[in-house]
Amino acid sequence: MANESSLQRAECRTIIRLTRNHLVFLPSVLTERSHFFIIKYQQRGGVFIADEMLLLTIAGVSVVMDFYKMRVKNSWILCSLLAGAVTCFWQKGFAGLTRFIPGILMPLAVLGWMFYFRMLGPGDIKVFCALGGIMGPVKILWCIWFSFLCGAGISLAILLCGGEIRQRMAYLAAYLMEYLQTGSHKPYYRRESTPENIHFTVPIFMSVMLYTGGLY
Repeated sequence: MANESSLQRAECRTIIRLTRNHLVFLPSVLTERSHFFIIKYQQRGGVFIADEMLLLTIAGVSVVMDFYKMRVKNSWILCSLLAGAVTCFWQKGFAGLTRFIPGILMPLAVLGWMFYFRMLGPGDIKVFCALGGIMGPVKILWCIWFSFLCGAGISLAILLCGGEIRQRMAYLAAYLMEYLQTGSHKPYYRRESTPENIHFTVPIFMSVMLYTGGLY
């Protein structure tokens, strides 16, 4: 019994000593991490996560608005553009605005033909423009790429589950054939409620999440 109690006291002293050492070491770890974030904060021009949070807010509110209103309001796009311009100016002054403007114009140049054929709604392109002002002309191209990749994955999963992939391929072939024969373009997007008609603001939001997560 005496040996057992002495062993228990020794274990207790060991636990207390290890706990005390960890408590002494913890402030130094927190200090080092805080210095790291302060340095990164300063390197980013005083907006360590402001632009990422703004991007998530723009994309997230657009998703909610698209579901409830079936469109993204121009007033929200205007507020997003204004907030993006202020953020870029806050980061780098007038040099930030020189990146802001090409970032807005890049989605128009890349996706304009999809609006011409009514394959993509104007609200989705406007959301890309608002995001591009903050991301810049290069990152917004990656955002567009991953948005279409996520959208394709969602649509393909819906078509495979619903067994309508053949009908959709037939519709695409008929649309292209009619355009090549007549030269006239009608909206590719069908207004009726079909399973593959997804709210494209959802893939945009997914792509923004990948950006804020550091994927691109």
